[in-house]
Amino acid sequence: MDKILIIGSKGQLGRELMVSAPDGIDIVGLDKEELDITVESDVFSCIGKIAPSVIVNCSAYTDVEQAELDPDAAFRVNCIGVMNLARVCKEMGIWLIHISTDYVFDGKKKETPYLESDYVNPINSYGRSKLAGELVIQSYLSNFTIIRTSGLYSRWGARGKGSNFPLKIMSLAKEKGVVKVVNDVITSPTYASDLSEFIWNNILRERKTGLLHVVNSGSVSWYDFACYLLSCSRIDARVIPVSSNEFPTRAKRPGWSVLASEKGVVLRPWKDAVEGFLKELGDV
Repeated sequence: MDKILIIGSKGQLGRELMVSAPDGIDIVGLDKEELDITVESDVFSCIGKIAPSVIVNCSAYTDVEQAELDPDAAFRVNCIGVMNLARVCKEMGIWLIHISTDYVFDGKKKETPYLESDYVNPINSYGRSKLAGELVIQSYLSNFTIIRTSGLYSRWGARGKGSNFPLKIMSLAKEKGVVKVVNDVITSPTYASDLSEFIWNNILRERKTGLLHVVNSGSVSWYDFACYLLSCSRIDARVIPVSSNEFPTRAKRPGWSVLASEKGVVLRPWKDAVEGFLKELGDV
């Protein structure tokens, strides 16, 4: 039986992978307290002791705003840390499954989803650091899977942020009775439970390798997502659509980052995923 190491095991996807592991799987979880992937000697020592056959790297520097102020910090984790993992995987013959992002795209495509073969052109430091990590993996390894996903959410808040989009919207709606949400940013929000299930049942079982886009199918603005979320959760609140210009940020963000796969990967529609998320929370 393969031994599978989950790095970033206390993040949204990492936690889902840990709790949803099929029976009989030999699984080990490490978070940043147990392993700092930016320290090469620690990576080789720790992973050498565990000796996994597969590593799923869910760890990342994800503070998009702070990355503009300290791009080196983002690159240390998302590029140098990933390079250390790629090196140990090459030396030990380990299959590396790495989680990446829709932010490798600039949002200029519009109307049709970004596919795996589309040109990448990140417009912020976070996106550039994640793309650098992808390129490092592709240059070091032949046995890898890179999964690009977007708008990840789960029953747990994002590590380091304390929340995620739907949890924050529900909290604000209950507290204030009104929320403002941007209506000019279109993406493919993805339920971490669905992505975790796909990794276990498809990526690992079928040994899918290469670059894959894995998102809940369809596209939606954050405004329409919030409206559907609150409608399904029966929270009585007003949702006001606003332009992203009303929420100025340091980091530029793609206004269109809808993903789809040209490799036959399809998850359930985003509306079904929202309903599943709320059932898991016990709100419907």
